[in-house]
Amino acid sequence: MPYFAIPTFIPTQYPSLWAWLSSAVLFNLCYGSMFLYAYSRLTKTRIAPIYYVIAGIIYAFAITIIGTTFAIILMTLVLYYFVLHKRTDLNIVAAQFFYTNFLCNWLYGLIGQFVTLSYRTISPTPTYFVSFYQLSFIRLACALVVILYVIKLTTKYFESYSRYVVTQTPLLAWCFNISTIASLYLLYAINYRMLSVSLSIFYLLGSILLICGIWFIKHTADYYKFKTLSYSTMFELTELQQYTSQIEVMYDDMRRFRHDYKNILYSLSSAIDTNDIELVKKAFDSVVIPTQRNVTTSTSVLADLKNLQNIELKSLIYNKIMQALDQGLTFEVEIEHKIKLAEAFDLLDAVRCISILLDNAINATVNSKEKKVNFSFFDSEGIQYLIIGNSTKEEMIDLSTLAQQESKLGSSHGIGLKNLQMILARYPNIQDNCRSNNYWFEQVLMIPLKA
Repeated sequence: MPYFAIPTFIPTQYPSLWAWLSSAVLFNLCYGSMFLYAYSRLTKTRIAPIYYVIAGIIYAFAITIIGTTFAIILMTLVLYYFVLHKRTDLNIVAAQFFYTNFLCNWLYGLIGQFVTLSYRTISPTPTYFVSFYQLSFIRLACALVVILYVIKLTTKYFESYSRYVVTQTPLLAWCFNISTIASLYLLYAINYRMLSVSLSIFYLLGSILLICGIWFIKHTADYYKFKTLSYSTMFELTELQQYTSQIEVMYDDMRRFRHDYKNILYSLSSAIDTNDIELVKKAFDSVVIPTQRNVTTSTSVLADLKNLQNIELKSLIYNKIMQALDQGLTFEVEIEHKIKLAEAFDLLDAVRCISILLDNAINATVNSKEKKVNFSFFDSEGIQYLIIGNSTKEEMIDLSTLAQQESKLGSSHGIGLKNLQMILARYPNIQDNCRSNNYWFEQVLMIPLKA
């Protein structure tokens, strides 16, 4: 049994030139384009016309379930590498396109049968030309209308599914992907008379499979969304407790500082009474100045973060600042106005990304001459800018080999950068830009304010 319809585009295989043009060329182009257009509506992705032609050619050759499976996999890779340019995670692209094919194949099969039966009630003995050419376009048009309507109803569910299920449990998502392909085996078995069932059973099976597939997407998305929100709430509570503990530590430091200051003043008073200038100078240099520096540093760090409205980010950045200061680095924070992380970027993912970037910046700065780290966060013209910069040992870093250079600093850096790329792959609208010049490296995340 052939897997692909090799003679599909050979004119001599058709009764006339018009039959070849309408069936082999135009219909197959429209049929393959249906899958890609449905995908574009589901994902709100603009796709160049050339890819619709490619989809038409690929699907035209697939006449069996093996050929169709190959076409689905091939088009998934085309979307991932050439349309999306790897900006979206492959697991998400596969889940989206497999789901699209699941809907398109079954709805085309169900609606196509309905259109054919409806026409035969009008014309019991349709001509060969009508059956194989005119009805094909009518079936395709009617099926596409229903497909787009179902996609409109389920887009919200599938967005949650992609965000919470595919990214967190890709194995479960791939099990669902494979099950959609398995369901097509049933469809092809019925269409090619390998499995004999009545028309009512066919409609019942198709309806059950479609309802079960949508039900699975909705309820697994709801479950993992609830699980994520629960974890987020616990994380926020933990960070709030940690931030409160940091304030309490600072308060205790202030109390000790005030207590020590009284004793120091008594000692200075005695030294001044006896005109012991050396003792005054020693006490001032060894006690007063370091103590004042520590208190000033801690309070200034909190003051710099006062405009940041996310307690999780505030606690994270505070810890990283104190970590940098303990290593003798200078850490500057620029948050001039009150700001809250855009909803387009999940808070937990943002925490992970910022943690990776700050760790990389601190580790790289230790070996630099200036030993300076900068964190900036601001809004401008509908875009939220998150900028992390640091001084470098090299005058200019080769950005094309950045991942390899970072991995030489420690194994955690290689893993961190890989995780960063995987996280940002879920957010095609977030731009990640790097620049390096004059012993300074800067990484910029540009986050749209509207999701």
